[in-house]
Amino acid sequence: MKMLHKTLAKTLSTILTCVPAEYGLFWDPDGTMPWKECYWALQEDPALRFVRESTVRELLLLGHDLPVVLEEGRLRLCDGQRGVAQYEPMDPPERLFAGFRRRQYQAMGKMGLRPGGRAFAPLFQDPAMAERWARRRGTDVLVAEIRAAEAAGNGVVFLKAGDGMYLVEMLPPQWIDLPRLSANEREKMEAQAQLAREKKRKKAAPAAEADIPGAVRIGRRHLRGMFPEAAYDHEEGARKGRTNKKGKGWKKGARKERRKREL
Repeated sequence: MKMLHKTLAKTLSTILTCVPAEYGLFWDPDGTMPWKECYWALQEDPALRFVRESTVRELLLLGHDLPVVLEEGRLRLCDGQRGVAQYEPMDPPERLFAGFRRRQYQAMGKMGLRPGGRAFAPLFQDPAMAERWARRRGTDVLVAEIRAAEAAGNGVVFLKAGDGMYLVEMLPPQWIDLPRLSANEREKMEAQAQLAREKKRKKAAPAAEADIPGAVRIGRRHLRGMFPEAAYDHEEGARKGRTNKKGKGWKKGARKERRKREL
């Protein structure tokens, strides 16, 4: 059963401005958030699964007080709410956790944790919340342990984003303890990565011009009957290793042939 409009507006306002960290949500410094991330979080609550972009637009059109507007697939905080997107640096606990998709395992080990299309990457004190956040992006996920206190002591800045949630712009791989995988899992992962690289290379390569069934490509050899002076196919000669030797006086002979056709 859907909520009353007024109740729904208050509920969304509370989630987006008061307790976003409880839902694994955070704002970029410009006061925006992808709508899809909010939608994924709401899908975990059976009472809010009906909420769509159209629902938010309807609430705004009806004049309900919301702290956000919806613009081109992104939520944007209203001017009076921009302080919600300001996070302060804070010393993290000794350990934090990061959820990620299994196919990112090798990239995490080489390049560390990166935010992707967002300004920050989230870290959580609760490994279950880290897994829950990752599962919004795919079913096959892993959770890495972060030596947060050690990283902070070496210059990594952690921003406090709410109860049990921290944000980083980037985390080098030396502070990330990836879960151990079996040999079979590693081989499977490498095969998948190789397949992805092959697909990417084929996609980047220019596509060959497709032949139309029944069509014939017209070359100089097809015009020999109409144009005797074009009887010699230079491309064919080059393929067969012949050189262009027509002998002396070939121009004079060609002119005679043209005069004959003109008469």
